[in-house]
Amino acid sequence: MPTANWEKWLDIDYKDLSIDQWAWEFVRRNPDYIQEYKKFKPQETIANVGDARHWGLKRGYIPPTTDSHPRIEFYRSYGDLLPDGHPVPPGKVAISFDLSMPNKPQIEYATKLLKECRKAPKFVNRCVNGELLDEISVPQTNIQRDNLPYYLATWDARKSNFSNAKIAKAVYPHAFKTDPPNAKQRIQTFYDTAKKFILDKQYANLLIRP
Repeated sequence: MPTANWEKWLDIDYKDLSIDQWAWEFVRRNPDYIQEYKKFKPQETIANVGDARHWGLKRGYIPPTTDSHPRIEFYRSYGDLLPDGHPVPPGKVAISFDLSMPNKPQIEYATKLLKECRKAPKFVNRCVNGELLDEISVPQTNIQRDNLPYYLATWDARKSNFSNAKIAKAVYPHAFKTDPPNAKQRIQTFYDTAKKFILDKQYANLLIRP
């Protein structure tokens, strides 16, 4: 889930999707997530149900068949402006911190966030209403973001019984002609990374604040 049109990812730039949307693409392929969702009444649209916080999803389970959508939002490891339901007085904001992570980057990010909030009150309202999609900054990690489409393409292709050679020929046509073993090895690396993102839930690394 899903595997059909794997070559579409070769035409997608990583900047075409938000961080939340990329994370969702890995979550929706996880077999455990798919099984958990089956506990709920099947939905044909993006209808959130249940509590899926252990997957990082803010608004409950989403049908695995749902393509990337702006309404899909994940919790961050820290730095979220707390949403409705928290007793935050008017004119104030509450920022989440993760006690299991180092203080310095969290404080630096919170300082940056407060500066943005002071400059634009409307920005705060959009955060609280759950409408903001990471406009302050894109989280920085050591993940090679431009490879995200290739991870998904390789995973979907392998699940559709394509060999590394056939995938390499589509992804790296020139390299496959000149150095087939190297091209196939790069595809295997993409698959191994996709496996970690999907099965080992390393997609969470995308959601870490700078």
